[in-house]
Amino acid sequence: MNEIKNKLSADPGALVIGIIAIVIITTGCCCGILSVPTLIATIVGWVWAAKSKKAYLENPNQYDAKSYSNVKIGLLLNVIATIVIGILLTLGLFFQGLSLFDPENYFDKLENRSFNDIENETITDEEVDTWNYEDTIDSTQVDQPVKLDPIEDSI
Repeated sequence: MNEIKNKLSADPGALVIGIIAIVIITTGCCCGILSVPTLIATIVGWVWAAKSKKAYLENPNQYDAKSYSNVKIGLLLNVIATIVIGILLTLGLFFQGLSLFDPENYFDKLENRSFNDIENETITDEEVDTWNYEDTIDSTQVDQPVKLDPIEDSI
């Protein structure tokens, strides 16, 4: 009666992948460079856990119940992480695509909800160059050498 039961193949792996993906999502790193590798890893963890769950359901007497519990939790974490990262990645790509049409004023228009006035754009006072340039001597245009003030050493 004291049989040794095997662990499922995805027992620690799918759970670890799911936990790492959830940590990446909660720290805000899922929208940057880590989004695609994390999405791929969660899909791998999802498939791995699903195969182990299928193996357990085919022959439950061969595998440990605790191992099955870990695989179910890993499957759940990977499914949640895949869905959340997929939604965030889709939204990020959508807003990035919108910003390509008018990158300078996109966020101002998003904030003011004024996307309908794109056809009637006019130059505002903010867009006019108001920089005051200093009168300087261009040393390439002068016949005489430019005199520099001596620097006093304060030491």
